[in-house]
Amino acid sequence: MAPLTRRRKKALATAAAAPVIDPADRLSALPNDVLPLILSFLPAQDAVRTCVLARTWRHVWKEFPKRLLITGTSAQPSVQEVRGFFDHLLRLRLREIEQTPLHTSEIRFRSFDHEDMPRVNRWIRCALECQIQVLQVDMCHEEVDPFYFWMSSEPLVS
Repeated sequence: MAPLTRRRKKALATAAAAPVIDPADRLSALPNDVLPLILSFLPAQDAVRTCVLARTWRHVWKEFPKRLLITGTSAQPSVQEVRGFFDHLLRLRLREIEQTPLHTSEIRFRSFDHEDMPRVNRWIRCALECQIQVLQVDMCHEEVDPFYFWMSSEPLVS
């Protein structure tokens, strides 16, 4: 390695020290009951992404009971855009039913095909199995047939 020049030594000596980052961020310092409440205002995709922020956030997204918002990333999301994420999320939520039942769930998408309807039907049924209290499904399609979306005739409550 080449020796340091006088100019480089001077630059290193006068350079500001790197800022010290406090390992405990302010959000993580909040009470554990507050963190799920904060996440409940985010779309589910963003809430799940918080699991990589810190060790304390790893499982917080599983505990937010207030609101589960499933939307696509575009202004006109499609079922195809959210299906993999939502299928996985519902499987995880069904495992956590006893611990944190859902209060409100919103499912929004703008584009879907006839083949998507059984999957959407399953999503709604799973949300109801999660002891949901309020379920809002917002689906818009240019050519909506009133018989396009049918729930199966299985009972929703026992």
